[in-house]
Amino acid sequence: KVLVSNITDGDALQPYEILPANREISIRHLLSHTSGLTYILLGQKHISDLYKQVGISDGLTPNDGTIAEMVKKLAGLPLISHPGEKWQYGLSTDVLGYFVEVISGMTLDDFFPRTYFRTTRYERHALLSA
Repeated sequence: KVLVSNITDGDALQPYEILPANREISIRHLLSHTSGLTYILLGQKHISDLYKQVGISDGLTPNDGTIAEMVKKLAGLPLISHPGEKWQYGLSTDVLGYFVEVISGMTLDDFFPRTYFRTTRYERHALLSA
């Protein structure tokens, strides 16, 4: 879902409306910061308030709990734009980190020293290209 601000409804100005997203978030959207995710400090007031209500970090202080717990909270919140339509720094890299955890079956703290940093430049390229 996407939170769209300043939607007019007749004569009254609504603070926001939540609409279905045009598409699902892809890995490409996460890598290019076009996922529709944001940081509290960069987001619109309505989205920032929603992030705070569920305990999403402001981007400067660490989250309480695991990356998995944070991403699961984030998954229940609306996006600030449709995936692929707007560039904005945000929690996309955190979601990618969780993706690596799910695919590898390891935490990021274990994954990088055991795999990525113990490989050659050519092996890393192959890992990232797979």
